[in-house]
This record gives sequence, structure tokens and C-alpha cells, in this order.
Amino acid sequence: MSLKEYQIVNEICSNVTTLNSKHNKLNKIFNSTEDMELKNLLRLALVFIHRIYSSVKDRKVKLYTDKSPIKELKEYCDIRISSEIPQWQILAIKNGWGKIINEQ
Repeated sequence: MSLKEYQIVNEICSNVTTLNSKHNKLNKIFNSTEDMELKNLLRLALVFIHRIYSSVKDRKVKLYTDKSPIKELKEYCDIRISSEIPQWQILAIKNGWGKIINEQ
């Protein structure tokens, strides 16, 4: 996942669209990402969307609220975007790869 895809997640969360549209777009990213922290946050957001779907049906909504998995997902993406570190590098660091120091 590139930084652009973190930006896409934020746009999906912030845009006023139907829950079905949000769910489908977030699910597509869920299936393609290798970032396990993002995947977990997406899973929680997808469950949240599924739970509220019955009350709003096909009305267009904005999901960003102060107390929801959507907020956590958006904040995580904001941090990744602001760090400007590519996803491959984030994954490498999380898996124990550190900065290579040339010792001579």
C-alpha cells in the first residue's frame, strides 16, 4: 500500500456516500493491504458499518465521528501520511528490520 492508498482510506471515511459504497471500497483495501495494523482497523470499521447499515440503508452519510472505529482508522492513516514513510519500510521496521549501520 502506498501513501496514496492511505489517503484514499481517509477520503472514503470523510466523503458523504452510501454505507454500501464505503463498505465495498474499504473491503477492497482490506483485501489488498499487507499492513496488519491497518487491516485490523479496517476490520473494525467494516463491522461498525455493517451494524449501522440497517438504520440508514441507502442514505448518504458521513461516518467520521468522535467515538467510532472510523475515527481510529482515519487517525492511523493521518499518521502514516504525515510520516511519508512508504508502506514497505513500515512493514520492514515492524518485522525487525532496522537501519543498516556500516561498521568498519
